[in-house]
Amino acid sequence: MTVVPHAFDADWATRVVGDVGVRGSALECALIVGPPGSGRSRMLGELTARLRDNGSRIVFGLPSTPIEVPPDDTRRAIVVADDLHTWPRELIDGLVAQLDEGRVALVGSTEARERDRGIAGLIGLARRGGAEWRCRPMSTGDVVDRAAAQGLTLTATDASHIRRRCIGASALVDVVLAAVVDDDDPDPEAIATRVAADRHHRVLRGLDETTLGVLALAADRAALDPDALAATLDCPLDDVVDALDRARGTGFLGGSDVFYSTAISSLTEVIGALRMTELRRRAAGVLVGSGALSVDDALRAVDAGILEPLVVDTLCTEAVAAGRTDPSRAVALLAAAEAAGGRLAELRPLRARSLWAAGDLAGAEALIDDTIGLWVTPSADAAEAVAVAAEIATAGGRHHHAAELFCWLGPEHCGEQRVSAVAALVAVGERTSATSYLGAGDGPPSIAHRAADLVIEGLLETSDRRIAVDAVLRAWSAGGDRDTLRAAAWPALALAVHAGDLVAARAIADAASCFLGGAGAAWVALIGDDLQAARQGSLPTAATPTDRLRTLALQVGIARRTDDAEALARAWHQAVPLIATLEVTLFDLFVVGELWLAAVRLGDTARIERHITTADALLDAVGDREIWRPLWQRYTQLTTGQTTTETVTDSDGPLTDREAEVARELLAGYTYREIGERLYISAKTVEHHVARIRRRLDAGSRSELLAAIRAAGYR
Repeated sequence: MTVVPHAFDADWATRVVGDVGVRGSALECALIVGPPGSGRSRMLGELTARLRDNGSRIVFGLPSTPIEVPPDDTRRAIVVADDLHTWPRELIDGLVAQLDEGRVALVGSTEARERDRGIAGLIGLARRGGAEWRCRPMSTGDVVDRAAAQGLTLTATDASHIRRRCIGASALVDVVLAAVVDDDDPDPEAIATRVAADRHHRVLRGLDETTLGVLALAADRAALDPDALAATLDCPLDDVVDALDRARGTGFLGGSDVFYSTAISSLTEVIGALRMTELRRRAAGVLVGSGALSVDDALRAVDAGILEPLVVDTLCTEAVAAGRTDPSRAVALLAAAEAAGGRLAELRPLRARSLWAAGDLAGAEALIDDTIGLWVTPSADAAEAVAVAAEIATAGGRHHHAAELFCWLGPEHCGEQRVSAVAALVAVGERTSATSYLGAGDGPPSIAHRAADLVIEGLLETSDRRIAVDAVLRAWSAGGDRDTLRAAAWPALALAVHAGDLVAARAIADAASCFLGGAGAAWVALIGDDLQAARQGSLPTAATPTDRLRTLALQVGIARRTDDAEALARAWHQAVPLIATLEVTLFDLFVVGELWLAAVRLGDTARIERHITTADALLDAVGDREIWRPLWQRYTQLTTGQTTTETVTDSDGPLTDREAEVARELLAGYTYREIGERLYISAKTVEHHVARIRRRLDAGSRSELLAAIRAAGYR
C-alpha cells in the first residue's frame, strides 16, 4: 500500500499506467482510497489523463452489457470509476464479475470501507497488486510546503490552524490557500474556519440519518460499540454496522473513532442541538441499563441528566482510587456523583477531604461547613461530615471548634468516629466528655473496632504511663483499616513522647507515617537528641497552619540545640504569626515547650505566655500527673534556669544544659536506662552524653567522674 498526502508518487503512477490491464500482468485493479476532500477525484482525473495519453482503452462506469475482449488485444479495457462507495451493490457485483472473467481492469477511487464486502474486496485486490494509493491527512509541514509552492508564506501557527480546520483534507486545504492568496488582507484562520465549515456542512448534509447519529455519538466520545449503537439509534444491527463503516470513511473520525473537534459545530448545526442532546441521553441510558459503565460513560450520563445509583457508584469508586494520587480529579468526580443524585452526607465529606488534599483548605472548610448545616439536629448520618469538619478545624488550629462539633453530635451518633471524637475532646482538656465515647458505637468486634477501643483507653489513661503507651502501641500494631485511627496519629505519638517511651514513639511514627509523613520520626529524634536524624526527617509539606507550626517548632528545637542563632531567629519569626492565631492542645505541649525555650533565648516570651497558661490549665483539666505533666515540667525547669543570651552552658559551667541534666541524674545514682526514662531520651543517648562529660571534665572511672561533677559545682 502506497500512502501519499496530496501528490502523485511518480514510480507508483508510472507502474499503474504501464501495467494495469496488460495481459500477463498481475495488476488488475488500482484504487485511490481516501475521505472526501482528500483530492482522490482530482488524482483519479490526472491518472486517467495519463492512461489516455498512453493509448489505453478507457470506459467510464460499467456498461450495461459485458465488454467484449478481442483475442489479439494485449490490454483489456480499463474501467474508470470515481466514488465507488456510492455504487449500488449489484453494480459493484457486476464489476467484480467482469474483473474475475478478465474482461476489464479497474482504476478508481473510493472512501475506505471495511464492512462493505464489495468495496473491501476491490481494495484488497488493489492492495495485493501493490496498487492501493491511500490518501493520508496533511501535516502542518505539508500545508507550509503546499503554501510555499503557491508563493505564499505561512507561519507554523497559521498552517496548523488551516490543517486543523480542514481536518488535513488536501483538496480543502487547496481551496483555503487559494482564498488566502486572493484576499487583499487575509486572515488565514478566519478564512480556513469559513471555508471548512461550508465544506463540512455540505458533506454532512449528504449523509443519511443513521450515519449522522453515529457521528454525533462519536462527537460525544461514546464508544462505538455496534450493539450499543443499535440500541441507541433504534436501528437493526446490520444497518448500524454499515453506518459505522460509512462514518469512518467520511474523514471526520480520527484515531480510536474520535470525532474531530473542529467539525463539531457544523455537525451540531446539521443535526440540531436537541437531537444531539437526545442521542447523548439515550446513549447514556443504554450503557447504564447494560450495567457496564466506564467512568467516561458515567460522566456522560451525568451530563445527560441521568440520575442512577450505578452512575454514582462508578464515579465514587474512581474518585476513591484517584484520591490517592490525583485529589483534584477526585474532587471533580465526586461533584459529578453529587449531580447524579448521590447522597450529600456520603459525598460531601469525601469531596472536602479531597479538596484539602489538593491544597484547597479554605474550599474544604467552606464545603464541609455548608454540609454540616444540612442537619438541624444530631444524626448518625452526620458523623462522617462532623469528623471531617473536626479534622479540618484541627488542621487550621481551631481545636475547640473540633471539640464542639463532637459535643453537638454526641456519643450515641458517633458510629465509627469514636477515635476522632475522643482525640478532639482530650486535646482541649474535655476528658470527662471524652469518657462517654468509650464503648460507644455499634458493630462487630473487628480489628478496627478493637484498635479504636485501645486508642481511646490509652488517651483517657492518666495514672499509669505504661498502660497508656501499651494501649496506643497495640492499637497501631493491630493491622486492619488504619484510616479509622487517622485522627489519633499525632495524639498517640505525643502520648508516647510525653510518657518517655521513645521506642514506642518511633514504632507509632513508623506505623502512622501515612498520616504523619516524616514529621513523627523527626520529632522523636529531636526529643531523643538525635539531631542528625531530626534534620533528615522527611517533614510533611506543611500545607496546614497546624503542620506549619509543628514544622517551625522542630526547626527551632534543632537550631537551639546546635546554637545556630540565625536559624533560630528565622524560624521563630516565621512561627510568630501562627503562635498568635492558633490554639494549644494537650498533644502539642512539647511543640509549645520548644517554642517557649526559643522565646526565652530570644527574649520574646510575651508572645508565648498565653499558650503557657493554656498548657497549665489543660494539665489541670485532665487531672494528669504521670503521663503529660512530667515533660512539661522539664520544659518549665529549663526555661526557669536559662538565660536570654546565646550560651548553651548551665550556670556558666563547663557542661551544656543537657549534659548538666545528665550529670545531676548521675549524682542521684540513676542508671543510664533510668536517666533516659526521666529525661525522655534513649539509654544510648545518655551514654553519649556521659562520654562527652568525661572528656570535658577529664574524668576516668565512675568515682572520678562523680567527683569531677561535684567539683564543677553541679548538685
